Amino acid sequence: MQYQEGQNIEISLLREISLNDADRFYLFQHESGDKFMLDKSMYPEYNFELGKKINARIDRINCSGKIFIEPEHPIYKDMKSYEFPVQNIVSSTQTETDIIVKDCFSNIIPVKVHPSKKDKKEIFLTVAFVRKGIPLLFDPDLDHEFNYKERATYSFKILRFEKNADGEEQIVLVDEEGILQFLPANFYHHYNLKAGQTIKCEVVRINPGRQLSLEPLHPYLKKEEIKELKYVSPLSPDEAKLHKHKLHKLSDSDGNLFLLSDRFVTENLKKGMHQYQIDAFKKGQVYVEPV
Repeated sequence: MQYQEGQNIEISLLREISLNDADRFYLFQHESGDKFMLDKSMYPEYNFELGKKINARIDRINCSGKIFIEPEHPIYKDMKSYEFPVQNIVSSTQTETDIIVKDCFSNIIPVKVHPSKKDKKEIFLTVAFVRKGIPLLFDPDLDHEFNYKERATYSFKILRFEKNADGEEQIVLVDEEGILQFLPANFYHHYNLKAGQTIKCEVVRINPGRQLSLEPLHPYLKKEEIKELKYVSPLSPDEAKLHKHKLHKLSDSDGNLFLLSDRFVTENLKKGMHQYQIDAFKKGQVYVEPV
């Protein structure tokens, strides 16, 4: 069965499994027969029952085709509001206050709220969605609606380039509401980005505290574009350390490099030029799939 990120499916618990002495997983099955694993340690309060059906969201499909699911939370529903106890205030400005709240399972969650609420002991917040058992929250009085959607594209202005706490260069962006976002600069030197420039970025992930994992749009390539490419080689050991999955390098007639997952590589594809479709951009690199 073909799945898409954001798709809701119904699955049932088959059993618990262990991959080693320390880690235990739930094994769920879809009616199609497809199976999904879920890290048990992230869902201690969910009380899954053998054979019982639950709803789950396809949260992510990575470049190797692995599917990550998110089971429906037993309490919180997307875009519904709930009261949360405030644990402490992290910082406050005239426009927003960063606080820490605790959810129904005692998870500690950062969130930005309207500064008029900084002295409250409990606060109503809206659940944007749940990931790895943790609700991502926002204050509807600060954000009248949760503006960002994962895999959608938005505009950001580059404020400056600076060193982060680890001494690595980062790009400081600002969104339309004045909230700062950050990009690691070392992945995007070939994009020729400049301070003062407005760029479009895809929201890859929405993280707690409304911080975004962003991928700037490529200066001239687009998703689903077809390219004639030839096989070069597997990634070198040093290059492979920067990636979670086994990848191979391809190139076009101008020497530009593209990445291909090992699951697609065949002896035939190693010979001559073949057509590939651009599938994704990650940290300034271009991932393709055979046509």
